[in-house]
Amino acid sequence: MELKYPVADFSEIRGKLAALGAEQLCMPVQEINHIFDKPDGVLSKNGILLRLRHVSEKVILTVKEPVEHDSVKIRKEHETRLSITIGAGALMLNALGFHSVYYYEKIREEWAFQGAHICLDELYFGKFVEIECESVEHLGSVSARLGLDRKSGLKESYRTLELQLSGGRKS
Repeated sequence: MELKYPVADFSEIRGKLAALGAEQLCMPVQEINHIFDKPDGVLSKNGILLRLRHVSEKVILTVKEPVEHDSVKIRKEHETRLSITIGAGALMLNALGFHSVYYYEKIREEWAFQGAHICLDELYFGKFVEIECESVEHLGSVSARLGLDRKSGLKESYRTLELQLSGGRKS
């Protein structure tokens, strides 16, 4: 399960993570993400996400099942690393009838703290601290330790947040 917290910058969160003894898993790295669907939007209509991601010379194919919980984002995720380029992956998905319906880039920095996976994500429309944990209680505890109010956490996808924060305009 996960929640995203909008922040003005990451300096305070980085300081808290370091002071708490969190482990930085990777320095900030650029990710390129393509979301795929059929022309009729069948995946989206059923709450399924099909993503092709390029990060650090890796290409990762992800399928996310529908969200299972109302107050936090809980969804089963299936990922595999592909031994091809992102372009070749896109061509394969196109051949199966899927087309890129959304594209976004972000800079992601990853941390581990008390069994939680914490990402500092910077997109053109905002900065977000994403916390992923195994339980709602754990999510609340980690959020509190970082000075984040779980009630202000967002479960929406970056696609939805972009539309909300940009007034419905996609650039």
